[in-house]
Amino acid sequence: MKTYDRVLKILNEHEKARNSDKFTIWQFWVEEGRAVNGEWRDGYFKDGYMNQSDFAGATSPESIRRCRQKIQETHPELQATNPGIIKKRKQKQATKGTFIYREDPETGRML
Repeated sequence: MKTYDRVLKILNEHEKARNSDKFTIWQFWVEEGRAVNGEWRDGYFKDGYMNQSDFAGATSPESIRRCRQKIQETHPELQATNPGIIKKRKQKQATKGTFIYREDPETGRML
């Protein structure tokens, strides 16, 4: 199963995954057979584990996050449900394309 399809399945099955990349990534690795599931408490998995060799061969967390982001762009019914998360993601989207170093439009000097 492709990464996109597996993330889509996770988002459909687990509402927590829509609000938490950590949950989505861990659940992905569990389904991939790389991690052993523990209990989800206080925003983190407790007592779950993953061996170093499994971690080295696991799908990249950034690939999983990007798939989640793309799925939520194209499937509005799978958007985040937590108002705080929605607000943070909108703020992050508003800064897209801006950089720490900027040129002054009049002088051309770095700000």
